[in-house]
Amino acid sequence: LPGMGLLAGLILAIGVGLLLNLWLFQRIVDMVEGWLARVPLVKTVLGGIKDLMAFLAKGNKLNAGKKYVVKVDMGNDIHLLGIMTRQDLNGTGLEHMGAGHCAVYVPISYQLGGYTIYLPRSRLTPINISVEDALRFAMTAGMSVEGKSNGVSPGNGQKVLS
Repeated sequence: LPGMGLLAGLILAIGVGLLLNLWLFQRIVDMVEGWLARVPLVKTVLGGIKDLMAFLAKGNKLNAGKKYVVKVDMGNDIHLLGIMTRQDLNGTGLEHMGAGHCAVYVPISYQLGGYTIYLPRSRLTPINISVEDALRFAMTAGMSVEGKSNGVSPGNGQKVLS
């Protein structure tokens, strides 16, 4: 029957979500993660993915007064959309890059990848758009015109990168 695969996938996703909330299943997941954490390359990748997902899951609740989505001025009227991931580089081993430098994640369109760049705050301009909308806009190469979380989008008369 048409649509049965979609229905089965939805039921499976909900079932896995419910299982993850059970204490016994959570212990099993923790045990498997412990095993995976012993494999050098897997440990690095898994840790990075977990940190990124935790950052993105916090969304706009991080600190209400701080702007995390920024416009990166590359000079010659060229700008990049970025997400500030560290306000300073203290305690990272990268302090030699200079005082006032911060870490900014620049997503690449059409994939879940990107670059982390380290640059002075003077090259950044905070913009009023959610992390979710910024990632959606960047990962669809600007084709996403409807903002879902706060209504900021190129389609409603507001400039996303102004």
